[in-house]
Amino acid sequence: MSSPGQVRALPQLPDFAAEWVEFDKVKPFKLGLLRRAYIRYRDTQPPKLVRQLAAFREENRYWLSDYALFRAIHDAREGQAWYEWPREFALKDPQALLDWMTAVTKRPRKRPMHLFLVRAPRMARILPLSNF
Repeated sequence: MSSPGQVRALPQLPDFAAEWVEFDKVKPFKLGLLRRAYIRYRDTQPPKLVRQLAAFREENRYWLSDYALFRAIHDAREGQAWYEWPREFALKDPQALLDWMTAVTKRPRKRPMHLFLVRAPRMARILPLSNF
């Protein structure tokens, strides 16, 4: 484990096309970077970032939990549209969702961190991506 201020090497950048976006290459690369950032955050808990994430969660509480849960189910169902999900998921049945979250995934917990990192351009100044 490196110290919080230590710069970590980024993974090798894939050979992306210059003329168009290769989503099949870009998406896994970016998700890998977000995964590394989440793990680093979880393991180091930098005080400034903890405060900023708490503020982000508070400012976006009206939609963030629902979106994190939606994305976790969506990802677990391999991109299936919400209207094709089991009825109790689509209608947000509390017991069904609680049972599913308990049994299947912890993704809703890290999704807010991913959104925070993606939506916070100031992050480049606070924690350079090379730190992840």
